[in-house]
Amino acid sequence: MALRWEQNPVGAQVLVQSICLNAVSCIFVGTRIWLRISKLRKLYLEDYILTLALLVSIALTVDIEFQRRSGSGLHRWQLQSMHLHPGEFLFWLWMSILLYQTTIFLTKLALAFQYYRVFKFRVQRIQSLILGLFVTLTYVQVLLTTIVFVCRPTKKFWNPELAGTCLPLHVLGPVNGALSVIGNLLLIVLPIPAIGKLNLPKRTKWALSVAFLFGLAECVVSFARLYTLIKVLSANDMLYYTRYASLWTVAEANVGLMCICIPAFQPLLSRWLPRAFGGTNQDSTRQTQQMSRGSRSGYERAESGSTAHTNPNRARSPEV
Repeated sequence: MALRWEQNPVGAQVLVQSICLNAVSCIFVGTRIWLRISKLRKLYLEDYILTLALLVSIALTVDIEFQRRSGSGLHRWQLQSMHLHPGEFLFWLWMSILLYQTTIFLTKLALAFQYYRVFKFRVQRIQSLILGLFVTLTYVQVLLTTIVFVCRPTKKFWNPELAGTCLPLHVLGPVNGALSVIGNLLLIVLPIPAIGKLNLPKRTKWALSVAFLFGLAECVVSFARLYTLIKVLSANDMLYYTRYASLWTVAEANVGLMCICIPAFQPLLSRWLPRAFGGTNQDSTRQTQQMSRGSRSGYERAESGSTAHTNPNRARSPEV
C-alpha cells in the first residue's frame, strides 16, 4: 500500500527537499550546456557524462519518493498498522545506494576528463589520468560490491529470511563514504597549482581558483553524509532515522553536479563581475571569446623566435 503524503509527513519533507536540490542542479547543468552551445558552439565529452549524471540523480530523487511510499521516515512499529512490509523499503534503499554511487562516479569521471582537456601541461595531464583511473577503479569496486557482493544472493538485502550471507552495513557504508571524501579532496587539490601556469590575468586566476574551491562544499556534504550514515546504521530504529542519510545522499549527489559547473560559468561571471574576472564591461565579452579561441596570435608571436624561452602552453587559455 502506497502511503499518502499526510500519512508520512517526514518522508514527504525529505522528498520536497530532494526535489529542490535536483531543480537547482538542473539549472546549473542546463546553464553550463547553454553556455557551451551559445559561446563555443560545441559540447565536450564531460558535458555528455555530466548530463547522464544529472539524469541518474533525478532517478535518485524518484527513488526517494518510493522510499517514502514504503515507510521511510516512519517508526518500525508503524509499519504493521499501515500494512507495509520492510522488504519493500529495503529494496528501494538498495536501489538508492546504486543510483547514488553511479551519480558520484559519473560526476567525478566528468571532472577528470575536464581536467585532462583544460590543463595542457604534461604533469597535470598525467595527474588527471591517474586521478581518473583512481576514481574509475574505486567506484567500479563500490558498484560491484553494492550490486553483487553486499548480499549473496542479492535479494537477501531486502529479504533477510532468504538463506545466504551479507556484508555488515555498519562497516561497508562508512568505508564507501570515506572513499568518497578522499576522492573529493583529490579532485579539489589537483587543479589549483596548474591554474597559476595558465595565460590569464592574475585576478582571473584567483577567481578560477575560488571557483574550483567551491568543491569544498561537496567535501563538507560528503563528511556530513558519512557522519550521519554512521549514526543511522548504529540506531535501533533505522527506518525512522534513514531520512537523514537519504537527504544527505541526495545533497552530495546534487552539490557535486553544481560544483563541477561553476568554473564553466566564467563567461557569465566575466560580464557580471568584470573586476574579478578581468577586463571591463565593454571588453569582457571580447576577452571571453579570446579565451575560448586560445589566443592563437599570441602563440604565433611567441613561436616566431623573439621569445625562445617562453612556454608556449601559456599562450592558450582554457575553456573550462
